[in-house]
Amino acid sequence: YKWAGTRLGNTYTCNAQGFFATFGIACMFNYNAMLCVYYACAVAFTMCERDIKKYVEPIIHSVPVVGGVVNGFLPILYDMYNPGNKYAWCAPVPYPDACANQEDVECIRGSARANQQHNNFTSYLIMLFFLIIIASLVMVVWKVISTQRLMTHISKLYGKRGFKDMQKILKKHANTRAVLIQAVSYIAAFLLSLLPPLLMLIGAGGTFPPKTMAEFEKLSLVLLPLQGFFNCVIFISHKVYNYRRTHSDTSIRQVLRLLFTTSTHDPLFISRISIVEQDD
Repeated sequence: YKWAGTRLGNTYTCNAQGFFATFGIACMFNYNAMLCVYYACAVAFTMCERDIKKYVEPIIHSVPVVGGVVNGFLPILYDMYNPGNKYAWCAPVPYPDACANQEDVECIRGSARANQQHNNFTSYLIMLFFLIIIASLVMVVWKVISTQRLMTHISKLYGKRGFKDMQKILKKHANTRAVLIQAVSYIAAFLLSLLPPLLMLIGAGGTFPPKTMAEFEKLSLVLLPLQGFFNCVIFISHKVYNYRRTHSDTSIRQVLRLLFTTSTHDPLFISRISIVEQDD
Protein backbone atom coordinates (compact mmCIF):
# COMPACT_ATOMS: atom_id res chain seq x y z
CA TYR A 1 0.00 0.00 0.00
CA LYS A 2 1.15 3.52 -0.79
CA TRP A 3 1.00 5.13 2.64
CA ALA A 4 3.05 8.17 3.65
CA GLY A 5 3.23 7.18 7.33
CA THR A 6 4.54 4.10 9.10
CA ARG A 7 3.08 0.87 7.73
CA LEU A 8 2.47 -1.96 10.18
CA GLY A 9 1.03 -5.42 9.53
CA ASN A 10 -0.08 -7.08 6.31
CA THR A 11 -3.22 -8.15 4.46
CA TYR A 12 -4.14 -10.67 7.14
CA THR A 13 -3.84 -8.20 10.02
CA CYS A 14 -5.80 -5.70 7.94
CA ASN A 15 -8.59 -8.27 7.50
CA ALA A 16 -8.55 -9.00 11.23
CA GLN A 17 -8.69 -5.33 12.17
CA GLY A 18 -11.47 -4.62 9.68
CA PHE A 19 -13.47 -7.65 10.81
CA PHE A 20 -13.41 -6.81 14.51
CA ALA A 21 -14.13 -3.13 13.89
CA THR A 22 -17.07 -3.93 11.60
CA PHE A 23 -18.27 -6.69 13.94
CA GLY A 24 -18.22 -4.32 16.94
CA ILE A 25 -20.06 -1.50 15.16
CA ALA A 26 -22.67 -3.88 13.72
CA CYS A 27 -23.25 -5.49 17.14
CA MET A 28 -23.61 -2.06 18.73
CA PHE A 29 -26.28 -0.97 16.26
CA ASN A 30 -28.06 -4.33 16.47
CA TYR A 31 -28.11 -4.36 20.26
CA ASN A 32 -29.50 -0.83 20.34
CA ALA A 33 -32.25 -1.91 17.95
CA MET A 34 -32.96 -4.92 20.19
CA LEU A 35 -33.11 -2.56 23.17
CA CYS A 36 -36.00 -0.82 21.42
CA VAL A 37 -37.67 -4.22 20.91
CA TYR A 38 -37.18 -4.95 24.60
CA TYR A 39 -38.95 -1.74 25.63
CA ALA A 40 -41.78 -2.46 23.21
CA CYS A 41 -42.27 -5.92 24.74
CA ALA A 42 -41.92 -4.80 28.37
CA VAL A 43 -43.93 -1.58 28.22
CA ALA A 44 -46.20 -1.68 25.15
CA PHE A 45 -47.10 -5.38 25.18
CA THR A 46 -46.69 -5.76 29.00
CA MET A 47 -45.15 -9.18 28.55
CA CYS A 48 -44.16 -11.02 31.71
CA GLU A 49 -40.55 -11.85 32.47
CA ARG A 50 -41.04 -15.57 31.89
CA ASP A 51 -42.40 -15.09 28.35
CA ILE A 52 -39.76 -12.52 27.40
CA LYS A 53 -36.98 -14.70 28.76
CA LYS A 54 -38.30 -17.70 26.82
CA TYR A 55 -39.31 -16.16 23.50
CA VAL A 56 -37.71 -12.71 23.13
CA GLU A 57 -34.38 -12.81 24.98
CA PRO A 58 -32.82 -15.46 22.68
CA ILE A 59 -33.64 -13.22 19.70
CA ILE A 60 -32.29 -10.14 21.48
CA HIS A 61 -28.87 -11.79 21.80
CA SER A 62 -28.72 -13.95 18.68
CA VAL A 63 -29.64 -11.25 16.15
CA PRO A 64 -26.80 -8.84 17.08
CA VAL A 65 -24.17 -11.59 17.22
CA VAL A 66 -25.22 -13.21 13.94
CA GLY A 67 -25.63 -9.82 12.29
CA GLY A 68 -22.19 -8.74 13.48
CA VAL A 69 -20.53 -11.91 12.16
CA VAL A 70 -22.24 -11.60 8.77
CA ASN A 71 -21.38 -7.90 8.43
CA GLY A 72 -17.80 -8.54 9.43
CA PHE A 73 -17.19 -11.67 7.36
CA LEU A 74 -18.71 -10.72 4.00
CA PRO A 75 -16.06 -8.07 3.10
CA ILE A 76 -13.33 -10.69 3.65
CA LEU A 77 -14.78 -12.80 0.84
CA TYR A 78 -14.40 -9.92 -1.63
CA ASP A 79 -11.03 -8.54 -0.41
CA MET A 80 -12.80 -5.41 0.78
CA TYR A 81 -10.83 -4.68 3.95
CA ASN A 82 -8.25 -2.11 2.90
CA PRO A 83 -6.74 1.14 4.20
CA GLY A 84 -8.52 4.15 2.77
CA ASN A 85 -7.01 7.49 1.87
CA LYS A 86 -8.94 9.21 4.66
CA TYR A 87 -8.37 6.75 7.52
CA ALA A 88 -5.38 5.26 9.31
CA TRP A 89 -7.12 1.89 9.72
CA CYS A 90 -8.60 -0.83 7.54
CA ALA A 91 -12.24 -0.40 6.54
CA PRO A 92 -14.62 -2.12 4.07
CA VAL A 93 -13.48 -0.12 1.02
CA PRO A 94 -11.69 -1.14 -2.20
CA TYR A 95 -8.07 -0.18 -2.75
CA PRO A 96 -7.47 2.41 -3.93
CA ASP A 97 -10.81 3.80 -2.77
CA ALA A 98 -11.00 6.13 -5.77
CA CYS A 99 -11.76 3.10 -7.98
CA ALA A 100 -15.21 2.90 -6.39
CA ASN A 101 -16.31 6.09 -8.16
CA GLN A 102 -13.81 6.64 -10.98
CA GLU A 103 -13.87 4.32 -13.98
CA ASP A 104 -10.32 5.24 -15.05
CA VAL A 105 -8.89 3.99 -11.72
CA GLU A 106 -8.35 0.23 -11.48
CA CYS A 107 -9.06 -1.59 -8.21
CA ILE A 108 -6.09 -3.56 -6.86
CA ARG A 109 -8.10 -5.22 -4.06
CA GLY A 110 -11.86 -5.35 -3.89
CA SER A 111 -14.12 -3.94 -6.59
CA ALA A 112 -16.52 -1.10 -7.22
CA ARG A 113 -19.39 -3.60 -7.53
CA ALA A 114 -18.61 -5.19 -4.15
CA ASN A 115 -18.35 -1.74 -2.61
CA GLN A 116 -21.75 -0.76 -4.00
CA GLN A 117 -23.32 -4.01 -2.76
CA HIS A 118 -21.84 -3.45 0.70
CA ASN A 119 -23.16 0.11 0.81
CA ASN A 120 -26.63 -1.03 -0.30
CA PHE A 121 -26.70 -3.80 2.31
CA THR A 122 -25.63 -1.37 5.04
CA SER A 123 -28.22 1.19 3.90
CA TYR A 124 -31.04 -1.37 4.04
CA LEU A 125 -29.87 -2.48 7.48
CA ILE A 126 -29.81 1.07 8.83
CA MET A 127 -33.27 1.75 7.38
CA LEU A 128 -34.48 -1.42 9.13
CA PHE A 129 -33.05 -0.06 12.38
CA PHE A 130 -34.95 3.19 11.84
CA LEU A 131 -38.19 1.27 11.29
CA ILE A 132 -37.63 -0.70 14.50
CA ILE A 133 -36.91 2.51 16.40
CA ILE A 134 -39.98 4.33 15.10
CA ALA A 135 -42.31 1.35 15.58
CA SER A 136 -41.06 0.69 19.12
CA LEU A 137 -41.27 4.35 20.10
CA VAL A 138 -44.80 4.72 18.73
CA MET A 139 -46.00 1.59 20.57
CA VAL A 140 -44.44 2.62 23.89
CA VAL A 141 -45.75 6.19 23.72
CA TRP A 142 -49.21 5.01 22.67
CA LYS A 143 -49.30 2.57 25.59
CA VAL A 144 -48.51 5.29 28.10
CA ILE A 145 -50.99 7.75 26.57
CA SER A 146 -53.79 5.16 26.46
CA THR A 147 -53.08 4.18 30.06
CA GLN A 148 -53.18 7.82 31.11
CA ARG A 149 -56.57 8.25 29.45
CA LEU A 150 -57.83 5.11 31.17
CA MET A 151 -56.64 6.37 34.56
CA THR A 152 -58.39 9.70 33.99
CA HIS A 153 -61.60 7.95 33.00
CA ILE A 154 -61.52 5.66 36.06
CA SER A 155 -60.84 8.53 38.43
CA LYS A 156 -63.83 10.45 37.05
CA LEU A 157 -66.03 7.37 37.12
CA TYR A 158 -65.37 6.27 40.70
CA GLY A 159 -64.43 9.55 42.30
CA LYS A 160 -63.30 8.99 45.87
CA ARG A 161 -64.52 5.41 45.90
CA GLY A 162 -61.63 3.03 45.64
CA PHE A 163 -59.24 5.94 46.22
CA LYS A 164 -56.58 3.70 47.77
CA ASP A 165 -56.59 1.29 44.85
CA MET A 166 -56.51 4.21 42.47
CA GLN A 167 -53.39 5.59 44.17
CA LYS A 168 -51.62 2.26 43.66
CA ILE A 169 -52.57 2.24 39.98
CA LEU A 170 -51.36 5.80 39.50
CA LYS A 171 -48.08 4.98 41.24
CA LYS A 172 -47.46 2.06 38.92
CA HIS A 173 -48.34 4.26 35.95
CA ALA A 174 -45.79 6.83 37.14
CA ASN A 175 -43.18 4.08 37.18
CA THR A 176 -44.11 3.16 33.63
CA ARG A 177 -43.72 6.79 32.57
CA ALA A 178 -40.25 6.86 34.16
CA VAL A 179 -39.28 3.86 32.08
CA LEU A 180 -40.79 5.57 29.02
CA ILE A 181 -38.48 8.55 29.52
CA GLN A 182 -35.52 6.20 29.75
CA ALA A 183 -36.64 4.33 26.63
CA VAL A 184 -37.04 7.55 24.63
CA SER A 185 -33.60 8.71 25.79
CA TYR A 186 -31.94 5.48 24.64
CA ILE A 187 -33.74 5.66 21.31
CA ALA A 188 -32.76 9.33 20.83
CA ALA A 189 -29.10 8.49 21.56
CA PHE A 190 -29.30 5.66 19.04
CA LEU A 191 -30.74 7.98 16.40
CA LEU A 192 -28.05 10.57 17.08
CA SER A 193 -25.23 8.08 16.48
CA LEU A 194 -26.99 6.42 13.53
CA LEU A 195 -27.82 9.57 11.57
CA PRO A 196 -24.32 10.56 10.30
CA PRO A 197 -23.51 7.09 8.83
CA LEU A 198 -26.93 7.03 7.17
CA LEU A 199 -26.34 10.46 5.62
CA MET A 200 -22.92 9.30 4.43
CA LEU A 201 -24.45 6.27 2.72
CA ILE A 202 -27.14 8.42 1.13
CA GLY A 203 -24.54 10.86 -0.13
CA ALA A 204 -22.22 8.15 -1.46
CA GLY A 205 -23.87 8.43 -4.86
CA GLY A 206 -23.14 12.14 -5.14
CA THR A 207 -26.29 13.42 -3.42
CA PHE A 208 -24.29 15.83 -1.24
CA PRO A 209 -21.26 17.97 -2.20
CA PRO A 210 -17.80 16.80 -1.00
CA LYS A 211 -17.62 19.50 1.68
CA THR A 212 -20.90 18.35 3.22
CA MET A 213 -19.78 14.71 3.08
CA ALA A 214 -16.61 15.67 4.93
CA GLU A 215 -18.71 17.21 7.70
CA PHE A 216 -20.81 14.04 7.92
CA GLU A 217 -17.63 11.98 8.23
CA LYS A 218 -16.39 14.20 11.07
CA LEU A 219 -19.73 13.85 12.88
CA SER A 220 -19.61 10.09 12.43
CA LEU A 221 -16.09 9.88 13.86
CA VAL A 222 -17.22 11.88 16.91
CA LEU A 223 -20.68 10.42 17.58
CA LEU A 224 -20.12 6.72 16.90
CA PRO A 225 -17.52 6.24 19.68
CA LEU A 226 -19.74 8.24 22.06
CA GLN A 227 -22.64 5.76 21.81
CA GLY A 228 -21.54 3.94 24.96
CA PHE A 229 -21.04 7.26 26.78
CA PHE A 230 -24.57 8.38 25.89
CA ASN A 231 -26.02 5.11 27.20
CA CYS A 232 -23.96 5.43 30.40
CA VAL A 233 -25.26 8.97 31.02
CA ILE A 234 -28.87 7.83 30.46
CA PHE A 235 -28.41 4.84 32.76
CA ILE A 236 -26.94 6.95 35.58
CA SER A 237 -29.52 9.73 35.11
CA HIS A 238 -32.34 7.21 35.46
CA LYS A 239 -30.86 5.91 38.72
CA VAL A 240 -30.45 9.45 40.06
CA TYR A 241 -34.06 10.27 39.13
CA ASN A 242 -35.42 7.15 40.82
CA TYR A 243 -33.47 7.80 44.02
CA ARG A 244 -34.59 11.43 44.25
CA ARG A 245 -38.24 10.40 43.82
CA THR A 246 -38.16 9.01 47.37
CA HIS A 247 -35.35 11.26 48.69
CA SER A 248 -36.26 14.66 47.29
CA ASP A 249 -34.04 16.47 49.78
CA THR A 250 -30.92 14.79 48.39
CA SER A 251 -28.97 16.74 45.78
CA ILE A 252 -27.85 15.26 42.48
CA ARG A 253 -24.23 15.50 43.62
CA GLN A 254 -24.98 13.52 46.76
CA VAL A 255 -26.86 10.86 44.80
CA LEU A 256 -23.92 10.46 42.42
CA ARG A 257 -21.57 10.07 45.36
CA LEU A 258 -23.84 7.43 46.89
CA LEU A 259 -24.18 5.69 43.55
CA PHE A 260 -20.45 5.23 43.10
CA THR A 261 -19.42 4.70 46.74
CA THR A 262 -22.24 2.64 48.30
CA SER A 263 -24.59 -0.17 47.32
CA THR A 264 -27.65 2.04 47.09
CA HIS A 265 -30.78 0.31 45.73
CA ASP A 266 -33.28 2.02 43.49
CA PRO A 267 -36.97 2.27 44.47
CA LEU A 268 -37.54 1.03 40.93
CA PHE A 269 -35.20 -1.23 39.02
CA ILE A 270 -35.18 -3.49 36.02
CA SER A 271 -34.79 -7.17 36.84
CA ARG A 272 -33.99 -8.85 33.52
CA ILE A 273 -36.84 -7.61 31.32
CA SER A 274 -39.53 -6.92 33.93
CA ILE A 275 -40.28 -3.75 35.85
CA VAL A 276 -40.04 -4.56 39.57
CA GLU A 277 -41.21 -2.21 42.28
CA GLN A 278 -39.59 -2.56 45.71
CA ASP A 279 -41.68 -2.39 48.86
CA ASP A 280 -40.96 0.60 51.06
